[in-house]
Amino acid sequence: MKEGNSMKVNYRRKFSILPINIILVGLLFACQHFVLFPAWGSELAAIHDVCQVKQQLRLEKLLRLINQLLLIAHDVARWKWNKKQAIQDKRGEQELLTKLSQQATKYGLEADTLTNFFQAQITASKLIQTADFQQWEQQGIRSFKNVPDLNQSIRPSLDQLNT
Repeated sequence: MKEGNSMKVNYRRKFSILPINIILVGLLFACQHFVLFPAWGSELAAIHDVCQVKQQLRLEKLLRLINQLLLIAHDVARWKWNKKQAIQDKRGEQELLTKLSQQATKYGLEADTLTNFFQAQITASKLIQTADFQQWEQQGIRSFKNVPDLNQSIRPSLDQLNT
């Protein structure tokens, strides 16, 4: 009988420290103290390297998308110039930000973070358009030929990039 009880105690003792072990291993991962486990060190370092590469690739993709959005700002400016439209469209901007904010959870993002990111994009786009307008005004440009339509061509491209 005693032997059975000691097995239960060992079993309980072993599994009562399991959560502590999980926490310690998690802290080791988080702090990147691979030297404590030399046999795991190279494997953990390789996993860390892969994660860094994936994060770098995601960042590079995001930067390419931002660049594409900002390049399209010139087309938006040409369309607005030809149509004698104001650069700022508060209602349109707010509609876009509201729509994006509502979609944030779908992509696992915080609404405020997403809104701030796209607000910065809108501001950058308006700065580009303002610079274009000033330059065209100084050059005496009246209008442009073959400008893509904002609603039929430009906006769908922007929507695709925003997604």
